[in-house]
Parts: sequence; C-alpha cells; structure tokens
Amino acid sequence: MDRHGIRYVFEHRVLPQWFFEDTQKFVGVLLNNKEVLYDFINDIFEKENVENPYSEDDFKVEAAKLTDNVLFVKISFPEPEEEPLCYCSYMLFDEKFEKKRYYCIERGNEAGDFLPFVCGWTPEGTHVNYGHCGLGEDEDLIRCMELYIKELYGDEHPVPEADSSTKFTAEDLEDGSVLEAAIRAFNSDRTKENLIDILMILRDSYVWIPCNAIMSENDEARLLEMLESAEEGSLVGSTFSNKDDVRMVPDILQNGDKYFFPVFSNVEAMGEYGNNFSKVQKHFTEAIHMAKVNEKELEGIVINAFSEPMVIDSELFEVIENMKTSLS
Repeated sequence: MDRHGIRYVFEHRVLPQWFFEDTQKFVGVLLNNKEVLYDFINDIFEKENVENPYSEDDFKVEAAKLTDNVLFVKISFPEPEEEPLCYCSYMLFDEKFEKKRYYCIERGNEAGDFLPFVCGWTPEGTHVNYGHCGLGEDEDLIRCMELYIKELYGDEHPVPEADSSTKFTAEDLEDGSVLEAAIRAFNSDRTKENLIDILMILRDSYVWIPCNAIMSENDEARLLEMLESAEEGSLVGSTFSNKDDVRMVPDILQNGDKYFFPVFSNVEAMGEYGNNFSKVQKHFTEAIHMAKVNEKELEGIVINAFSEPMVIDSELFEVIENMKTSLS
C-alpha cells in the first residue's frame, strides 16, 4: 500500500470496525491514550515499508456531551490530500453504548466545489454518502447529530423538520403549560422522542427572560443630580423620564464553572427569583441569539431553573433554529 492506501484503510476500515466491535473499550482507549492513533497508523506505515509523513500532533481526540444522554467522540486527522480521505470522524452513542453511529467528514471533489462529504459506515461495513456539508461553526457536527436522530428514531421524528402529526396553535403555547408538560415528560422518560417534542415546542414558543435594567451614564448622572439637589420631601409624587434607551441585560446563572442563560415558560415560574429583575418576553429563537452573543461562554439555555429544569445544550441551538414551524 502507498500513503493514500494506508490512510484509507486506517480511516475507513480499521477505526469503524474497532468502534462497532467494542464501542466502550474503543472510546476508553482513545480518551486514555491520545497517542494510540498515531502509534497504530505508524505501525502500518512501518509494516508496509512506507515513510510516515505525519506526526502525533496531526491526530486529535475530543469528547463531549450533546444532550443529557448522547455523547460524541471526534477524531481529527491530518489534512486530507485526496478524496475520500477524512478531515475527521464523529462517533455518536448513548450512555449505554447501544445506539451508535460512525460518521466521517471526507474531502470533496471539484464537481462539488470541494465541499466536504458527510458519510458513514454501518456495522455491516456499508459506506453511506449523505451529501455535502460545511466545516465552519460546527456545521459538520450538527449535520451528524441530525442524521443520528433521524436514523435511530425514524422519519416520524425527523430533525430539523417537525412531526407533521403534531400541530399547535399560538394560543396553545401562550401560557407555557404545553412546554412545562413536555419537560415533565422528558424528565421522567429521557427518550429522544420526548426531546424532539420539546425542541418542536420551543421552536414556536415565547419565553420570559430575567434582565437587569441599565440606564445610560447620562441618565444616571441626571437622576443622581436630581436626588442630591432635592430638598427633603420635595420628590414625593415626582417622576423621572429617561432621555436615552434603557439597556435590558439578561441575568446569567452559574453552576460551578459552568454558565447558563435562564428563560422561563411564564412569569410565575420565576418565583421569588424574579422579584429581583425586570422581565422581558422574547421568542425562543431570539433567546438563542441573545445566548449566542453573550460575553460568557455558555453551556446552554436552562428553562425553569427553579422548578422543573431543562437544559438545552448550545449544540442544539442551530437544530432548533432550522426546524420548521409546527403551528397550525
């Protein structure tokens, strides 16, 4: 084999087969020994008596949670020189290592403007091409997650399209009770179907955001001047009007070293916590945008943090934004 053949066998045969044969052991080896990838492919180069042009730094392993019960491992490879060598591979699986998929992001060709291909390998060794994707802003990961949900849970719950049999009106969602019921169902039975129900509802819901009202420096100075110059009792019945806009800055919740953007299904769900803030109602997709541009590196959006909480991981933001409405 030449260099191309060695990389192809390693990326498209060895790793998928190892993943499906013993997923838990494979993931454990990758996470505990980051050099194992280089060592393995280097052994192949030596056996084939071919010079190895790569180094240990060309192979990287990352792991994270996508949802409460779905995890992924990403393997990054050296820059692919030719089609169909890989930029990276994504392995998605549940906590029991039962529902698992292996996806690879392959170098594209001239006919497709060199856009990468999203492909996959089945446990039986069949190669599947799912079309093109981008590499920026986690586009490849989001596409793999969409495929994972659709392949494992069927077309009755496709992502990003909503289940056509589930329709709501704006009035149904207005008081937040439908969202609260969906969260209770998911917290008692954490299935992908129940998660998708929540994502569908959020796509069309308005939520309440606790904010701090911040006056401009000019208005603050005017108010302070008015207070300092007033005689005792003279301000009774007086009013103060802002000349500049008041900025509404969302509150951020912290749990250890993790930060979350809080939203609530209705004002009542804030409880006593809400007494300390101004309250702004926004569409959930607007809340996603506010979370994205927040100065903190957020883990996600937490819904009803003080009653029946639900965290929407930041990796799901674009999935929700791309879903079609389920309003009738």
